[in-house]
Amino acid sequence: MSGPPPRPANPPGRVTTLRHDDVLRVDAEPLLRLRAVEGPVAAGERVTVAREVIAYRRAQLTSLHRTCAFARLAREVRAIADVAIPIGLTDLTMVAGHVLDCLDRSEPAALGATLARLDRLCGQALDLTASLHGAGR
Repeated sequence: MSGPPPRPANPPGRVTTLRHDDVLRVDAEPLLRLRAVEGPVAAGERVTVAREVIAYRRAQLTSLHRTCAFARLAREVRAIADVAIPIGLTDLTMVAGHVLDCLDRSEPAALGATLARLDRLCGQALDLTASLHGAGR
């Protein structure tokens, strides 16, 4: 007996869409610690500032990549990681580190893919921090 019949090749011109299942995981401990040390109002303000920084820096990433402004791109990515750490966005920090690794190794294909992943996680972080803002008060 032979296995299942071979799958037909995609017809010319057909576009295959990749499904991205990235889900931003959050470590609640840093945010809880921040709230305990600085108080709920200050913690809420830190979340708001982090959200603003992520939104602003995220908006810069595509144009910096497109224009090969890699030193500035690295600064923007580091800034995202720096604000993500204190509020428990560890996945965002990890992927930002992966982008920096791609920049260091001059791997253009990996950089493009990893930067796209960072962008998706930034979007999720913005949604999450919008809901966390109220939790800090």
